[in-house]
Amino acid sequence: MHCGSETALECLIEIYYEKIRRWIWSFQFHDYIGLELEDFIQIGMICFLSAIEGYRSDKKTSLSTYVKSAILRRMSSKVALTKDKRIYKEHQLISLDDSIKESEGMRYDEVIEDTSIVYHPQKIFEVREATKEYLYEMSYKASPSEKLVMGYLLEGYNAKEISNILQVPIKSVYNTSYRLHKKSRH
Repeated sequence: MHCGSETALECLIEIYYEKIRRWIWSFQFHDYIGLELEDFIQIGMICFLSAIEGYRSDKKTSLSTYVKSAILRRMSSKVALTKDKRIYKEHQLISLDDSIKESEGMRYDEVIEDTSIVYHPQKIFEVREATKEYLYEMSYKASPSEKLVMGYLLEGYNAKEISNILQVPIKSVYNTSYRLHKKSRH
Protein backbone atom coordinates (compact mmCIF):
# COMPACT_ATOMS: atom_id res chain seq x y z
CA MET A 1 0.00 0.00 0.00
CA HIS A 2 2.87 2.39 0.81
CA CYS A 3 4.20 1.70 -2.71
CA GLY A 4 0.96 3.01 -4.24
CA SER A 5 -0.97 -0.21 -4.85
CA GLU A 6 -4.71 0.51 -5.04
CA THR A 7 -5.41 -3.23 -4.68
CA ALA A 8 -3.52 -3.32 -1.37
CA LEU A 9 -5.49 -0.32 -0.12
CA GLU A 10 -8.82 -1.89 -1.11
CA CYS A 11 -7.79 -5.13 0.61
CA LEU A 12 -6.88 -3.28 3.82
CA ILE A 13 -10.19 -1.40 3.79
CA GLU A 14 -12.10 -4.66 3.30
CA ILE A 15 -10.22 -6.37 6.14
CA TYR A 16 -10.49 -3.48 8.60
CA TYR A 17 -14.06 -2.30 7.95
CA GLU A 18 -15.67 -4.84 10.29
CA LYS A 19 -12.92 -4.40 12.89
CA ILE A 20 -13.47 -0.64 12.90
CA ARG A 21 -17.21 -1.18 13.19
CA ARG A 22 -16.67 -3.35 16.30
CA TRP A 23 -14.15 -0.96 17.85
CA ILE A 24 -16.42 2.08 17.64
CA TRP A 25 -19.75 0.33 18.25
CA SER A 26 -19.96 1.67 21.82
CA PHE A 27 -19.61 5.29 20.67
CA GLN A 28 -23.11 5.20 19.16
CA PHE A 29 -24.50 5.46 22.70
CA HIS A 30 -23.21 9.03 22.94
CA ASP A 31 -26.40 10.14 21.22
CA TYR A 32 -26.17 13.70 22.53
CA ILE A 33 -23.48 14.31 19.91
CA GLY A 34 -26.05 13.99 17.16
CA LEU A 35 -24.17 11.29 15.24
CA GLU A 36 -25.37 7.81 14.38
CA LEU A 37 -23.30 4.63 14.15
CA GLU A 38 -22.77 5.10 10.40
CA ASP A 39 -21.40 8.61 11.04
CA PHE A 40 -18.93 7.22 13.58
CA ILE A 41 -17.93 4.48 11.12
CA GLN A 42 -17.28 7.11 8.46
CA ILE A 43 -15.11 9.12 10.87
CA GLY A 44 -13.35 5.88 11.83
CA MET A 45 -12.64 5.01 8.20
CA ILE A 46 -11.23 8.47 7.53
CA CYS A 47 -9.03 8.12 10.59
CA PHE A 48 -8.05 4.63 9.40
CA LEU A 49 -6.85 5.98 6.06
CA SER A 50 -4.71 8.65 7.73
CA ALA A 51 -3.40 6.10 10.27
CA ILE A 52 -2.22 3.64 7.62
CA GLU A 53 -0.51 6.50 5.80
CA GLY A 54 1.41 7.33 8.98
CA TYR A 55 2.11 3.74 10.04
CA ARG A 56 5.76 2.76 10.32
CA SER A 57 6.69 -0.89 10.73
CA ASP A 58 10.06 0.01 12.25
CA LYS A 59 8.28 1.24 15.42
CA LYS A 60 7.69 -2.38 16.53
CA THR A 61 3.89 -2.26 16.76
CA SER A 62 1.33 -4.11 14.69
CA LEU A 63 -0.79 -2.23 12.16
CA SER A 64 -3.93 -3.39 13.94
CA THR A 65 -2.81 -2.03 17.31
CA TYR A 66 -1.67 1.25 15.79
CA VAL A 67 -4.89 1.76 13.82
CA LYS A 68 -7.12 0.84 16.76
CA SER A 69 -5.27 3.24 19.05
CA ALA A 70 -5.51 6.09 16.52
CA ILE A 71 -9.22 5.55 15.87
CA LEU A 72 -10.22 5.21 19.53
CA ARG A 73 -8.19 8.29 20.45
CA ARG A 74 -9.90 10.31 17.68
CA MET A 75 -13.36 9.11 18.71
CA SER A 76 -12.74 9.80 22.40
CA SER A 77 -11.50 13.26 21.52
CA LYS A 78 -14.59 13.94 19.39
CA VAL A 79 -16.91 12.82 22.19
CA ALA A 80 -15.04 14.87 24.83
CA LEU A 81 -15.08 18.05 22.73
CA THR A 82 -18.76 17.74 21.99
CA LYS A 83 -19.58 16.92 25.60
CA ASP A 84 -17.79 20.06 26.77
CA LYS A 85 -19.88 22.24 24.47
CA ARG A 86 -23.28 20.92 25.46
CA ILE A 87 -25.36 20.43 28.54
CA TYR A 88 -28.40 18.28 29.08
CA LYS A 89 -31.51 20.06 30.34
CA GLU A 90 -35.06 18.72 30.47
CA HIS A 91 -34.31 16.03 27.88
CA GLN A 92 -33.22 18.65 25.34
CA LEU A 93 -29.79 19.37 23.97
CA ILE A 94 -28.62 22.89 24.60
CA SER A 95 -25.44 24.41 23.26
CA LEU A 96 -23.60 26.69 25.66
CA ASP A 97 -23.36 29.19 22.80
CA ASP A 98 -27.18 29.45 22.54
CA SER A 99 -29.00 32.46 23.97
CA ILE A 100 -31.33 32.04 26.91
CA LYS A 101 -34.85 32.86 25.71
CA GLU A 102 -36.08 34.31 29.01
CA SER A 103 -33.07 36.61 29.27
CA GLU A 104 -32.28 38.86 26.34
CA GLY A 105 -28.70 38.72 25.13
CA MET A 106 -27.33 36.27 27.72
CA ARG A 107 -25.85 32.91 26.78
CA TYR A 108 -25.78 29.71 28.83
CA ASP A 109 -21.99 29.86 29.18
CA GLU A 110 -22.39 33.24 30.91
CA VAL A 111 -24.82 31.80 33.46
CA ILE A 112 -23.06 28.55 34.33
CA GLU A 113 -20.40 29.23 36.91
CA ASP A 114 -16.80 28.31 36.18
CA THR A 115 -15.32 27.11 39.47
CA SER A 116 -11.78 27.93 38.37
CA ILE A 117 -12.55 31.65 38.08
CA VAL A 118 -12.75 33.98 41.05
CA TYR A 119 -15.54 36.46 40.41
CA HIS A 120 -15.30 40.09 41.46
CA PRO A 121 -18.79 41.60 41.15
CA GLN A 122 -17.57 45.12 41.95
CA LYS A 123 -14.97 45.01 39.16
CA ILE A 124 -17.51 43.62 36.70
CA PHE A 125 -19.89 46.46 37.60
CA GLU A 126 -17.10 49.06 37.20
CA VAL A 127 -16.13 47.70 33.78
CA ARG A 128 -19.75 47.69 32.60
CA GLU A 129 -20.29 51.25 33.79
CA ALA A 130 -17.05 52.47 32.19
CA THR A 131 -18.04 50.73 28.95
CA LYS A 132 -21.49 52.37 28.98
CA GLU A 133 -19.93 55.78 29.62
CA TYR A 134 -17.37 55.24 26.86
CA LEU A 135 -20.02 54.16 24.34
CA TYR A 136 -22.25 57.11 25.24
CA GLU A 137 -19.36 59.52 24.79
CA MET A 138 -18.44 57.86 21.48
CA SER A 139 -21.97 58.07 20.11
CA TYR A 140 -22.15 61.77 21.11
CA LYS A 141 -18.80 62.75 19.56
CA ALA A 142 -18.65 60.37 16.59
CA SER A 143 -19.41 61.31 13.01
CA PRO A 144 -21.90 59.18 11.05
CA SER A 145 -19.13 57.14 9.40
CA GLU A 146 -17.40 56.66 12.76
CA LYS A 147 -20.69 55.48 14.28
CA LEU A 148 -21.04 52.98 11.47
CA VAL A 149 -17.54 51.58 12.05
CA MET A 150 -18.11 51.57 15.82
CA GLY A 151 -21.33 49.60 15.33
CA TYR A 152 -19.54 46.92 13.37
CA LEU A 153 -16.70 46.80 15.91
CA LEU A 154 -19.22 46.33 18.72
CA GLU A 155 -20.84 43.48 16.80
CA GLY A 156 -17.47 41.71 16.73
CA TYR A 157 -16.34 42.32 13.17
CA ASN A 158 -12.61 42.76 12.63
CA ALA A 159 -11.09 45.60 10.59
CA LYS A 160 -10.71 43.53 7.42
CA GLU A 161 -14.36 42.42 7.52
CA ILE A 162 -15.51 45.99 8.10
CA SER A 163 -13.44 47.25 5.15
CA ASN A 164 -15.02 44.58 2.93
CA ILE A 165 -18.55 45.41 4.10
CA LEU A 166 -18.15 49.17 3.74
CA GLN A 167 -16.04 48.88 0.56
CA VAL A 168 -13.29 51.11 1.99
CA PRO A 169 -9.55 50.53 2.42
CA ILE A 170 -8.60 48.76 5.64
CA LYS A 171 -6.42 51.73 6.54
CA SER A 172 -9.56 53.89 6.63
CA VAL A 173 -11.09 51.54 9.19
CA TYR A 174 -7.93 51.71 11.31
CA ASN A 175 -7.86 55.52 11.07
CA THR A 176 -11.55 55.80 11.98
CA SER A 177 -11.02 53.54 14.99
CA TYR A 178 -8.01 55.59 16.06
CA ARG A 179 -9.96 58.88 15.75
CA LEU A 180 -12.75 57.41 17.89
CA HIS A 181 -10.37 56.48 20.67
CA LYS A 182 -8.59 59.83 20.42
CA LYS A 183 -11.91 61.69 20.78
CA SER A 184 -12.77 59.75 23.93
CA ARG A 185 -9.60 60.91 25.70
CA HIS A 186 -10.35 64.62 25.29
